[in-house]
Amino acid sequence: MVHARTARILVGVLAPTTLLGAALAGAGPASPAASAPVAAAPDPVALVASVRETVSVASAGDALDDPAVWVHPSDPARSLVLGNDKLGGLETYDLDGNLVQRLTDDTAFWGNVDVRQRVAVDGVVRDVVAVAHDGLRLYDVDPATRLLRDTGEDRAITGSGEGVCLWVDAAAQEVHVVLITIAGRLQQYRLGDADADGLLEGTLVRDLEVGSEAEGCVADDDTGALYVSEEDTGLWRYAADPATGDDRTLVDGVATAGGHLVPDVEGVTLVDLPDGTGYVVASAQDLEDPDASYFAVYDRLDNTYVRSFRVDAGADSDDCDRTDGITAVATPLGPDFPRGIFVCQDHDNQAPGGAGNQDFKYVPLETAVALPDPPPPASPVRPVAAVVTGANATAWTTRVPGAVRPGDALLLFFSRSTGPGRFTGPGRGWTRVRALRDGTLRTTLWRRVVTAADAGSTVAVSFSTGVRQGALTLAAYRGVRRSGPVAGSAAAPEPGTSATHRTPMVTAPAGGAWRVSYWATKSAAATAWAAPAGEVVRATSAGAGGGRVATLLTDPGRAVPAGRTGGLVAGTDAATDKATSWTVLLAPRPS
Repeated sequence: MVHARTARILVGVLAPTTLLGAALAGAGPASPAASAPVAAAPDPVALVASVRETVSVASAGDALDDPAVWVHPSDPARSLVLGNDKLGGLETYDLDGNLVQRLTDDTAFWGNVDVRQRVAVDGVVRDVVAVAHDGLRLYDVDPATRLLRDTGEDRAITGSGEGVCLWVDAAAQEVHVVLITIAGRLQQYRLGDADADGLLEGTLVRDLEVGSEAEGCVADDDTGALYVSEEDTGLWRYAADPATGDDRTLVDGVATAGGHLVPDVEGVTLVDLPDGTGYVVASAQDLEDPDASYFAVYDRLDNTYVRSFRVDAGADSDDCDRTDGITAVATPLGPDFPRGIFVCQDHDNQAPGGAGNQDFKYVPLETAVALPDPPPPASPVRPVAAVVTGANATAWTTRVPGAVRPGDALLLFFSRSTGPGRFTGPGRGWTRVRALRDGTLRTTLWRRVVTAADAGSTVAVSFSTGVRQGALTLAAYRGVRRSGPVAGSAAAPEPGTSATHRTPMVTAPAGGAWRVSYWATKSAAATAWAAPAGEVVRATSAGAGGGRVATLLTDPGRAVPAGRTGGLVAGTDAATDKATSWTVLLAPRPS
């Protein structure tokens, strides 16, 4: 049905009927009746309340059908809900439920609607609104007026249909539209502007039969899946790539075949979360008991059943019965919908609210899906300054940058050749993180949280006797957690003789950890470093004299995602078997 690409979509919930058997979940084009049902006790359906409704659609009877959301590019609170009055026009509503625009012409039937925003068609970036109407009609939205503008060639696509969904093939930079007739014929078209006049036309690229009555569809632009609802059978997954033909897998069937759905299976929408996970949601109209219609939710990645929910009446608007179309966006849409919105078509518009012709109901997304409270946003970690002192000496000093503030984090690396003498430094307030030796090279790492007296102060390390090669590197970072600023660290020696050296892997926690990479080598010939591609060099040294110690400190200039990180390769212009390589993670400070 609808998939607004500028907003990340999310719907989640709790369950109604029976578990779908493993054989059914993996079924191909065969009828779901071929798989034996798996008995299970019915689960409760979660009830959530609507908070607002649109004005009633202009036509009486079974008129309203499919919603879509267009997100305003600069003021999300001015976003629009689009819906088809299939008996007479295309209507748009604001987030208060007021009618903004109604499009109509001499042809009565208007089918489903879908939206993609900021997509490229023949090299031109635009918004695309697709509506099944006397074939297909194409529009964009003027952000200043919030009015739809016709952007399709006359009779751009002449095929018939009611179901509509768009698919963006990012690799090919193409936009496709799928039209589905009630009889179950699916036709897929590639949109283009061959004459470069700004008006779009379609080229047929796939034509197949679903099998029986069908309407709802949604495409997943990221995974390349195309979901189609066959009303009396269940929910199918095809590939959106037209070259795959009619190959398909049954996601879930109706309850009589062991599934979680009941006829008619109509609306379908995609829930794509920013981390690549999400859900596919199907509307079960429950024709035998429309007052108990619900929405079944499936995992986006493996299509396993998750749970179900139903929209109940609220203080100012009633429930959603026998729902056909649904949509949701997880982008903030102003103070009334701070975490997004869920929209459902109501077949029977009753009190409270304006009873009469059909309408849409609005639900704050966090209420509809029982979203957990969001974690506090992490303050972004950022480097303040880094300095390095390299010398053949018995003592090394460096100065804490004057730009540091209380609460900043300091990392201090000291790499030096081994030898006799008693070591002193760096003094009170420093905590040793770890040390590592590779042959005659030893590196130690300390950390410290800056106090008011630290800016401009001197940090010193020394030995009681013996001149040796060494480098002292100090780096300051802001936005780091004060309690336990180092979220993880690892160090590794050079296993052989090489001019290149790889940092060890560590696991970054969720929440925006900052990765610091450090290398140190001991070689009489090293004079320069080659940093890994994409890394920002913060400090480097090549030492002096025989057996010189060379060091390099980098970071990616941004936080790293949760998961394994490290494995970066840096090198000097001379091979050595004495090197230590480090990966350090700094934890961001909760704001």
